[in-house]
Amino acid sequence: MNLSVLSQNGKILSLIFLLSFIFGMNTSLLSQCAIGDIEVIPTPCDELGFFDVFLDFDYEDTGNEGFTVEGNGVTYGNFEYSALPIVINDLEGDGITFYEFVVRDIQFPDCSNFAELGIIECFGGPCNIWDLIVDDHPCEEGMFNVYIDFEYENVSDTGFALYVNYDLYGTYAYDDLPLESVGPFAGDGTTVYHFYVTDLVYDDCLEDANLGPINCGSGDCVIGDIDVTILPCNEENEFMVLLDFEYANTSDEFTVQGNGVFYGTFLYANLPVEIGPLLGDGVTAYEFGVSDAVYDDCSNFTVIDPVSCEGETAFPNFTTEVISCENEMYELQLNFEVSNGGSQGFKIIGNGQDYGSYDYSQLPLSIGPLPTDGETPYHFIAKDKEFLNFGNWNKLIPFTCESLGMGEPEINHEIVKVYPNPSFGTVTFINLYGQDVSVYIYNSAGAETVSFTLTDQYRLSDLHAGIYYYRVVSEPGIFTAGKLIVTGY
Repeated sequence: MNLSVLSQNGKILSLIFLLSFIFGMNTSLLSQCAIGDIEVIPTPCDELGFFDVFLDFDYEDTGNEGFTVEGNGVTYGNFEYSALPIVINDLEGDGITFYEFVVRDIQFPDCSNFAELGIIECFGGPCNIWDLIVDDHPCEEGMFNVYIDFEYENVSDTGFALYVNYDLYGTYAYDDLPLESVGPFAGDGTTVYHFYVTDLVYDDCLEDANLGPINCGSGDCVIGDIDVTILPCNEENEFMVLLDFEYANTSDEFTVQGNGVFYGTFLYANLPVEIGPLLGDGVTAYEFGVSDAVYDDCSNFTVIDPVSCEGETAFPNFTTEVISCENEMYELQLNFEVSNGGSQGFKIIGNGQDYGSYDYSQLPLSIGPLPTDGETPYHFIAKDKEFLNFGNWNKLIPFTCESLGMGEPEINHEIVKVYPNPSFGTVTFINLYGQDVSVYIYNSAGAETVSFTLTDQYRLSDLHAGIYYYRVVSEPGIFTAGKLIVTGY
């Protein structure tokens, strides 16, 4: 056998083995190479009608020679993976070319991915959408539809998206405009609907508009005449006022302002509400404007004459006490001091009811029997009949006869002493009854905030500013209620 032939054959076999190893290695590496979804972000067009794009993507087990970008018959260049994201410059926004981009690994050409940008129009100037019109159609069964139209120029051919309260409602072609009937939406009288449209290619080409709230209820929002009760002055010659009024088809809340002061936002369910303190200087006339928190054109106002805290009519130390309760019918005893009362006596109103007119000589006054449902917070307002703006009030937290533990009650007007009232956040309760009593403190919304057993005296601190109510119940069934005013803490 020829040894030279064997030697040559050996070299050929070695070469074949080496090529097989390299090819197999590349095949193994190629099977691992991956280029993820390509994100293509165009920049705004320049004055010459050209734009750039940013390309970015995830990758795994790629070659070490980088990647190439091609598209529309053009090779844009070779790039290192570490240079991502990259920029492709000076693409023409001719409104004709449908741009696509192919990313391919240089070492493993079969490892690739592509993305489409679409047509970019630069010639007509920047995309613009304006004058978005959103008009509501008449309500039907508590729902309504809307008419939508707007002006536009230099938009894409892809169309636009409509969002309602930041949720995608749908996509449309510009030729679909106007949209005659979009919806239905709930006319709940509280929801403000935010509409905005945006081009499907140019994200910054958009316009928005608000509509509502739309009230598909039984009629227009109404705030009735405002009744003002001037409450007794404190030692700083300041007074509070009690506001009350009828209302219909409103939202849940209203605002009060006047004399350049915003007094706050309140729930209709918490009427009547106290406003103040106000300075009783005998000079300032106070105005009170009440507006629905949602319906700006639903409002009313009233004005009271200047109040002097010296010599004005006042009903200090107003108390309400349930003296009997049986079969969910209760009798209430009202009492208060009188300062400079008129000659015509006073009247008692509350919860939309007129409980009658009385002479001051009838105090303390018993009213009833009155029904209790365990849910309604009953309030009672005493007002001088000659000086109608002056009076005082108290509020009973919802109760039942069972919750009071009442049998045949005995009357005792001095169960507890509470001081100071008003306070700056700390109040002391002193037991005058001689036996343990239960004390319950409620906020202005009727929610219980604290309760305790009062044996001798109890110091309650860290109360936030606001109006509170207390209820004192003793074992034999004596029930007394009162109001706390906290001006700070």
